[in-house]
Amino acid sequence: MLFYLWIKDNSVGKEDIRKSFNDLFKSRSKSIEDLKNSNLKDLFEVGLEEYDKNGNYERLDFLFKIILENGNNKELFDILSNFTYKFHIAQIYLIDRIDMSVLSFKQRVILINRIAENSQYEDLDTQIKARTALYYLYQEDKIRFLFYKSAEEIDRDTGIYSDLSYRFKHPAYRKIIRLGKQVLPYIFEELKEDPDWWFYALEAITGEDPTDESMAGRLDLLSEAWLKWAEKNGYNRTNK
Repeated sequence: MLFYLWIKDNSVGKEDIRKSFNDLFKSRSKSIEDLKNSNLKDLFEVGLEEYDKNGNYERLDFLFKIILENGNNKELFDILSNFTYKFHIAQIYLIDRIDMSVLSFKQRVILINRIAENSQYEDLDTQIKARTALYYLYQEDKIRFLFYKSAEEIDRDTGIYSDLSYRFKHPAYRKIIRLGKQVLPYIFEELKEDPDWWFYALEAITGEDPTDESMAGRLDLLSEAWLKWAEKNGYNRTNK
């Protein structure tokens, strides 16, 4: 089992982590305080190792429950999305066990799309489940789905470049522009929560530019200018 071999080769401190995790599980603690001295990513690795060896998912479910009960949605998402890239066993676990409803719509689109793209081709079951889940997300809110999926593709393919022209020329960026004004509420949500370089798309869609030369290169000032424009023009939607 590839995941188990990876753990074995990187076993420095893993026995202590495993003991800590087992003690925590046995005590059925409900406090995030008991996890503060442990790296949640390491705990997840230990849980995956056990799941890989014997199919026991109790400890993983328990760990997720603690994180969620303490409201740490972002940390959970960061752990899950990181491991969907690395380990096939994580993809199988997540698509079968994790309650995706605890994640935001955006997080679900990103996570399931990564599982669909990174799951091994011979694992048709995981592929089918992931792509079926994507279909239902698309049916739930088509424009929002297309925006988040396209944004993920842009980040994946152009994130390594400092030259923004790679981003603006990306087919997915062009696809977002073609969605027209119906995608604007979701772009403005992103500018509020996680600002990025959507200004070229905004100008192309609206035909306006509320910024000036003094804001050039300043993501914060450009975002603020566009959000003021959005409020003035009635784009104040806050759906996730």
